Amino acid sequence: MATRKRATSASAQLRARLSSGEAIGAVWLCLGSPAAAEAMAHPGPDVAVFDLQHGLWTRTGLEAAMAGVAGKTIPLVRTLSDRPEDIAAALEAGAAGVIVPLVESAETARAVVAATRYPPDGIRSAGGVRPLLDFPATFASLQKDPPFVAVMIETAAGKDAVAEIAAVEGVDLVFVGTGDLALSLGLFPKIDDRHTQAVGEILAGARKAGCAAGAFSIDESVGAKWRALGAQFTVLACDSEVLRARTAETVAKFQDAPPPSLDG
Repeated sequence: MATRKRATSASAQLRARLSSGEAIGAVWLCLGSPAAAEAMAHPGPDVAVFDLQHGLWTRTGLEAAMAGVAGKTIPLVRTLSDRPEDIAAALEAGAAGVIVPLVESAETARAVVAATRYPPDGIRSAGGVRPLLDFPATFASLQKDPPFVAVMIETAAGKDAVAEIAAVEGVDLVFVGTGDLALSLGLFPKIDDRHTQAVGEILAGARKAGCAAGAFSIDESVGAKWRALGAQFTVLACDSEVLRARTAETVAKFQDAPPPSLDG
């Protein structure tokens, strides 16, 4: 599962694997810890997603973590928003691509794609410490293999527009934000089969438009459920949930254990 050194090569590899129908397993990184990111990447998941929308990442922490996972996995960033400056910052930090939240229209999807491309194909500014180290080579490479682009459908409006969004040139993956989708559909906290049906409809709509599809899951058990509905890209583990669940399990075992023997 090791990737090539250049993020652009990683983006091409990820596109090819999705095009061939492979299942892609990701780890989701929220804690803002380069050490935790490196530990989560060590087993070789296909992708590591750095969550800037809801996670604790600083720019320097993100760049340190990118270096720590290099060669172990493909780094993607869930951006803070669809603003061009947020997309550019993720790519300048070394991401192979972006996962952009709350996309509700084809117009927004086209703007997202444009923000990942340098002119004349897009609007990305030529800047950033890493890209400018060898910008002629970076520019040529990105013109050939542009960054990977995933757009998140997380609302009823996005669900209704999935066919148009998925058909936008340059969109590589439609990714369902399952939590916000439940909120948007009025199904939280009592999530029922209507949520599963809605996720399935988005996945099917993306695939019908010729685009790969995936869905967020807090762990592999939920990921397996989404794969059964046609999701190629799912989340195997989230750093905060792994830490919480493993600690809770250990504490419960300790509390249920017999008391110590004090009889010498």
